Amino acid sequence: MLRISEQTLDVDEELCTCFKDTQKAFDHVKWTKLTQILKGAGTDLHERRLIRNFYKDQIAELKVEQGKTRNVKI
Repeated sequence: MLRISEQTLDVDEELCTCFKDTQKAFDHVKWTKLTQILKGAGTDLHERRLIRNFYKDQIAELKVEQGKTRNVKI
């Protein structure tokens, strides 16, 4: 992030950043209710599946000096 910020300053461009706490944002989502709301708003099935799959069963691994960590479910 710091490198991107520095490069933005070098070319005199505006930079907007956003940080989110994914635990607070998504751990307590009631997916059945969200699906009902999206369906009621006219969101088609394909888009509802994309949204669900984007957040469901996510895993991550971190790069550290010694290599990579094991996969961790988010």
